[in-house]
Amino acid sequence: MRRLTRDVSEIFGIKSGMLNRGARADITIIDPDALETYDGEADVKRIYREEFEHEQLVNRSDNVVAATIIGGKIAWNNNSFATGLNSESYGQVLTAGEPMPLAAE
Repeated sequence: MRRLTRDVSEIFGIKSGMLNRGARADITIIDPDALETYDGEADVKRIYREEFEHEQLVNRSDNVVAATIIGGKIAWNNNSFATGLNSESYGQVLTAGEPMPLAAE
């Protein structure tokens, strides 16, 4: 688990991303069977975005990402966004800074 969490955080100098008690960590849960059969080329489409007044090239990976948790809140689950995603705080922007202290193994 260390290579997937703490090592990446240390490389980028971000004081989060570790699966340790008290550490900030957002989690994305991937369905490995869906990922194995996913064809990214087949799911590319153009969608008109009213808010931006132009088309956007979108590559959907529905059913591959089972859930996403940000700041302890479920943001994505069962192929849909949480109802409060646009109206509630789900975390904060993280920037690289001072080297993070190493947690005990």
